[in-house]
Amino acid sequence: MRFYRLCFLLFFLVSCATESPDGSATALSIKVDALPPAYINEAYTGTIRAVGGLTPYTFKLSKGSLPPGLSLQGGEIRGTPTEEGEFTFTITVSDGKLSSTFQDYTLSVAPPPPAELTLNTPLTQVQRAVTLRGDIKKARGLQGFRTLVKWDANLFKLLPESIKRNNEAYLIFFDESQGQLRIDVGMVGGSLTGDRRVFEFTLEPLKPSNLQLEITSEYIGENNQHHHATTSEGTAPQETQDPDAGQEGE
Repeated sequence: MRFYRLCFLLFFLVSCATESPDGSATALSIKVDALPPAYINEAYTGTIRAVGGLTPYTFKLSKGSLPPGLSLQGGEIRGTPTEEGEFTFTITVSDGKLSSTFQDYTLSVAPPPPAELTLNTPLTQVQRAVTLRGDIKKARGLQGFRTLVKWDANLFKLLPESIKRNNEAYLIFFDESQGQLRIDVGMVGGSLTGDRRVFEFTLEPLKPSNLQLEITSEYIGENNQHHHATTSEGTAPQETQDPDAGQEGE
């Protein structure tokens, strides 16, 4: 009876091995060649996936060092990095048959990228009043921001009563003059993370025309980090040809 139990146990262990379509066991290997980048003071998870061999797998840091704040937990590198730089290390994986393989990695830790502001400017000719909606995208702990929007005052005018915030969680202060609008935004009782619509305002065309905006923004993140960005949206107004042009000398 004991002999049959031993045979059953051996059969069970062999059946746990990963097999290819032809029934033969596949070799142990690591299927992740590179890890996603990490950002300082931001939670991070990078997964190292092993296949083949015989489970269970054992993961080990065999060479080099992980970024401070991160640790190897099973097949995952987790934690919150606290130091910028590039860190090179080797992960070794062993299986239930004591086979092993390894993979070298370089993990970059950088400051988080700044948020992005878009105003959803139309790309076609504007013939009537158009409402521009300020959307913040990819924010990470954003505490506040200032943006200066400029346009051709000969083609469009601002409707001051149209300036408003989209949520009571934002404080908005603005200053407008001919051809430009400055908006300061602060967060009430916290920070902004992810994608959010923050404010809107309306421009009215003085004559049908394309609308082009120049947007200069300053973002203030956690730990008083400042980022600056200048972008443009829309399409340039088409030049109006002088009907008398080309008639000289006739």
